[in-house]
Amino acid sequence: MDRNAPEYYLEGTEEAAASAHAFVRYVRGKGLSRLQPVLTPRFLPTCSPALLRALGELAAQHCVAVTSHIAESYDESAFVRQLEGQEVSEVALFDAAGLLTNQVGWLACMLACVRACLCVHA
Repeated sequence: MDRNAPEYYLEGTEEAAASAHAFVRYVRGKGLSRLQPVLTPRFLPTCSPALLRALGELAAQHCVAVTSHIAESYDESAFVRQLEGQEVSEVALFDAAGLLTNQVGWLACMLACVRACLCVHA
């Protein structure tokens, strides 16, 4: 997380991306087929577009699964629109960052339009 979180959770964008990369290397270094890394950007208000793009690149480079929270509440969605623009959907932001792949799993997806999720990679 590189924004909108308690200070003790925050990392700089580059530091957060480097930490995620180190985590992927550490898990893969164990050499256990049943143990795989998963990138988990907390949710859009706490991860800048730059951090999301860095995580999307990491996921693509290392074929890593992604899971996150998206559109959990009306307040969260309103906050995302305030941060990123009124016309932006949370699904589109994840897609623009390269995080919507065939290895994505949503921990909570209360308000996102199913059609939007399905149409992104149709």
